Amino acid sequence: MKLYEKYSEGGYHSSIASTFNVDFDAYETIVLARLRGAGCRNNLLLCDSRMVTASLDRAFRLPRYAGRLYSVSGAQGERAGGVFHPKLLIQLGRQKGRLLIGSANLTASGIAGNLEIVSELRAKAEPSGEREILRQAFDYLLRYLDHGDPAVEAQLEFLRRRSPWLFETEPTVGAASLADGTLAAFVASGASELMADRFVSLVHEPIHRLIVVSPYWDEQLTALKYLTSAWNPAQVFVLVDKEVTAFPPLPPALSPVLRFFDRGKAFKSRFIHAKVIIAQGANADHVLFGSTNCTLAALGADGVPGINAEASLYRRLPAGLALTALDLAEVFSSEPLSTADIPFRELPKDEIELERLASVHPGEFQILSDQLSWRPSLNYAKVACDLALQDQRGEEVIVELVPLESDGPVRRYRVSAPLPDTAPVFAVAKRPNEQWSSPAIIAYPHDIQIASRERGLRQLEQALTGLEDTSVASLQTLEIFDLLQRLDQADQAGDRAAFVPRSRREAKGASGTYQVLTYEEFLKSRQDAGAAPGKSLHTTLAGSSHFSVRSVLNRLLGASEAALEVEDEDAGVHDLAQSDEASDLAVPDSGKSTSCAGSAMAEPAASTPSSREIELARSRNRRAERDRLLKAVSQFQTRLREKQETGSIDTIEMLRVRLMLMIICQAAYSADVKAAKRLPPDKVLAAEDSRNGWTDIVGRLIFALIHGANSPLRQLYLQNINGQVPLDLLECWATCYWCAQACFAAPVSAAHRQHMEKYFRTHIVTLYQLTLPSQAELLGETVLDIMGRMSAIYGPAMGIDSVAEAHRASVKAAIS
Repeated sequence: MKLYEKYSEGGYHSSIASTFNVDFDAYETIVLARLRGAGCRNNLLLCDSRMVTASLDRAFRLPRYAGRLYSVSGAQGERAGGVFHPKLLIQLGRQKGRLLIGSANLTASGIAGNLEIVSELRAKAEPSGEREILRQAFDYLLRYLDHGDPAVEAQLEFLRRRSPWLFETEPTVGAASLADGTLAAFVASGASELMADRFVSLVHEPIHRLIVVSPYWDEQLTALKYLTSAWNPAQVFVLVDKEVTAFPPLPPALSPVLRFFDRGKAFKSRFIHAKVIIAQGANADHVLFGSTNCTLAALGADGVPGINAEASLYRRLPAGLALTALDLAEVFSSEPLSTADIPFRELPKDEIELERLASVHPGEFQILSDQLSWRPSLNYAKVACDLALQDQRGEEVIVELVPLESDGPVRRYRVSAPLPDTAPVFAVAKRPNEQWSSPAIIAYPHDIQIASRERGLRQLEQALTGLEDTSVASLQTLEIFDLLQRLDQADQAGDRAAFVPRSRREAKGASGTYQVLTYEEFLKSRQDAGAAPGKSLHTTLAGSSHFSVRSVLNRLLGASEAALEVEDEDAGVHDLAQSDEASDLAVPDSGKSTSCAGSAMAEPAASTPSSREIELARSRNRRAERDRLLKAVSQFQTRLREKQETGSIDTIEMLRVRLMLMIICQAAYSADVKAAKRLPPDKVLAAEDSRNGWTDIVGRLIFALIHGANSPLRQLYLQNINGQVPLDLLECWATCYWCAQACFAAPVSAAHRQHMEKYFRTHIVTLYQLTLPSQAELLGETVLDIMGRMSAIYGPAMGIDSVAEAHRASVKAAIS
């Protein structure tokens, strides 16, 4: 097979890839591009931590997307001196999954250069042997992932919600039966049994021949001797490449049975990096292949466990089939080499400076909002260090790092905003009187969640397409919002996303705990409310389809955000008609009928309507649209009360508030009766209309948010991240402020203005106090930007100029 072609298969939402060595450029341009192009967007990478450091220390090109489009976890071997060596790719879909297991590292030579061995197992949601092995492989990698990284935890929660079938699998004892009738078993390090003993225990018959393909050996051939003594075969065949193989001197116990075979011109002289052990019996071929070299460090022997982390697959195949399947039958049927032809020599010393690489690794970094968190490695944990941040090219980013109070081993810093296009992606540390460390990747948990949003559900894609095509906020937008929420609820099976908690709790992880508070408790728990906080950068909607709703609302106001996307022009084409997805659910239309001209059931052509008839029809349509909108607002208020009673107000509900207010603004106008006739058909709410004008509707909606000791705003729950108000909530509050101020800036009668002053003015102060009691935040960049854009977009039709001065006056009243 061409391994790189395997990454383009669709139908999967998540992947976990493990490797010893990593070439980030090869992973991003060959693997990641194809995975994302095929709809697999939630991707985790697991590597030996020292080899990550080697790659970042200019062994390869620096990564462009690590920490932002995918997470990177570093791992160690099972014991001191060992390495993390498995080469697995697990992909999960809603109704299926697959496992690629073999010998190929995620490097250019591993993916497309060396001679490697890789096997593919496919599983469906129904119970099967393949599903059991897939679950074992998943649990194995789960041990090594960095659970102290919130991005990793959120990604794992993402895949658990979307592939619950995997976690219904019962543990396997012994070998599992596969769909083709053969047996297989996942054989990995870390179990109570040595890998060598586990392999031997799976073989239940005498072995007459042992065949080994391994590029590396231990100095005493201890592992090979152990397997030979376990089965006592008449023959031991070993494949060698005379040009590159370094083989230690033969021990006397192996000399009588050991035969060497030259690879010759087979496989186009590619470096043989495959690792295969075949124990041939009369009834079956027992094959072990994967990451495991025939070494003591990998397999263990004589009660001594291996020190590496390894993963291989055992297959029991019909007798004689293994060599044929691997194209090795001709090689091992040729004449064996003379022992004199084998260049026996001392094995080369390890050229990888593992100890040095471990000593220059500074630890793990992440940025949430404007806060940098650093978990120092052992060599940097006990001393004060200097830190510096670097950009994509490895050049220093000039920012101010202000130390914050830290708990436990994690050190925290406030990061000043960098210059545009210079976002820090790497961090380096320096101990006193020493040189700077190697770079470490900075993880952006929210960026990874946003990048992981699944594509491929036809229902979801249709809804999002309808949303993207929206040019104004309308009731159709609200209907699409409802569809998205139904899809999310079905998707999450009642659970919520990692960054949008619904109930009060203490959520615990390897990096500590975070608080889930009511919004009121959150405001009270913050630092000095009068101090100028850092600019909020995080959104509670990351990773949710509702992030797209927020983006569309900002686009309607003329604001947009840059999106990071991998260069995947050569990747597989996304297929929206995948068999593992749910059936279509139509996106609600706007209520417009379609023409059926030419149909046998078509109506007869009507006479041209008069101008009077046209005017009456237009008036009826406007009244119907106004009544429809008033009904939607009434239903929304009822919904708020119900949500309030159940204590389930969250940031998605606040996004709905923002959307409803923007729908009202889009429908609002300020004109006399004659001028109203010339307005666009979506302008149906006058400023003053028998207590159903838009000023009244906005007032009632804001009153519903704030009224009472148990109001929805007091029932709002959110995760406390760095003591900052999430960006999506800031945008919602700014929308509320603008709409409230617009009511008093609208051209209405003196009697109506007196009514608003009496019944609504005091509630504006309450709105400000319940949302952002800090003057710096009330007059911050985000709030003023949203309010300015709303004045430009909606102000002219509503007869409103800037409300900035009125906003500042309300801020002063609220603060005092």
